[in-house]
Amino acid sequence: MADALHSTPETRLLVTSSTADRDSRFSWTAFAVLSACLVWDYRDVMLPVVASWREPVYAHGWLNLVLAAMVAWRRRRLGLEANLSERWNGVLLLICTLALRWLAAWRGMLYVESLTFLPALAGVLLVAGGWLRLRRMMPALLMLVLLFPLPAAWDSLLLGPMQSLAVGLSTFAVQTLGVEAYREGNTIFVAELDGLIDAWGRLRCLYLVLGLAVAASFAWRWSRWERTVLILSALPIAVVANVVRLTLAVLLFWKAGTAAADFVSNSLGVWIIVAVTAGLLYVEGLLLGQLFRETSSSGRGPFRSEEFTGS
Repeated sequence: MADALHSTPETRLLVTSSTADRDSRFSWTAFAVLSACLVWDYRDVMLPVVASWREPVYAHGWLNLVLAAMVAWRRRRLGLEANLSERWNGVLLLICTLALRWLAAWRGMLYVESLTFLPALAGVLLVAGGWLRLRRMMPALLMLVLLFPLPAAWDSLLLGPMQSLAVGLSTFAVQTLGVEAYREGNTIFVAELDGLIDAWGRLRCLYLVLGLAVAASFAWRWSRWERTVLILSALPIAVVANVVRLTLAVLLFWKAGTAAADFVSNSLGVWIIVAVTAGLLYVEGLLLGQLFRETSSSGRGPFRSEEFTGS
């Protein structure tokens, strides 16, 4: 009788479900323990990175970290377990990454050394959940790149032209509004007053805008080309958001003085960037939905929550 009971489909289903739950708990426990060990091992490298987020030019670091966590949470999927081969692949990736970290530290390449944290974390994901879990977590993992300040030389090369465009457009905007202003380099001068110096240098808000664009592209169900459009649109959106911030700062500088302009440009700068970016991404999402996607009869519009069973 007992053997017959254990052979029923319902009993086998309960046993399978119990085994899956146990494997899932083991997977998440392994991921948590290995991640904690990894963070502890990288503490000397990561502490300066976290400290840089206290500066106005990198204040977006905390927000990008929250956005990456939100994307990871939405793309989580239970029941993804790694087989033995995948776990050994993860161990191999960890060994290679730690070797690269040692080489970068030996050569004094601090930026490269800090970035090795990301493939090491990918190795932990591979050990805990296999290739499928690593694939689903890849967008959140790539967002973590935005947490690391670029070296000054790369910053100037990549973002310098965009910042010059933003300052030029801001100068044109305030002139159109009746303010006598002109630019010299990345400084905007108002009449005979002192120059308003842009404290955010070379458009570092691009990192924040990129984080918001990636989060929006993976928080809802988009096709691959739509996600690509959303992410690439971060470049012009960053310029527009910075133009709005600079224009408001110059107008306040003209009317209320340096203190008010610094407050808007620096203290409120991040939130201005977030508000403008969120608004433009929302409008862009609506346009993509109206132009290239039909609303279904169930009322699901262009912003459709991602199903965890999808990619």
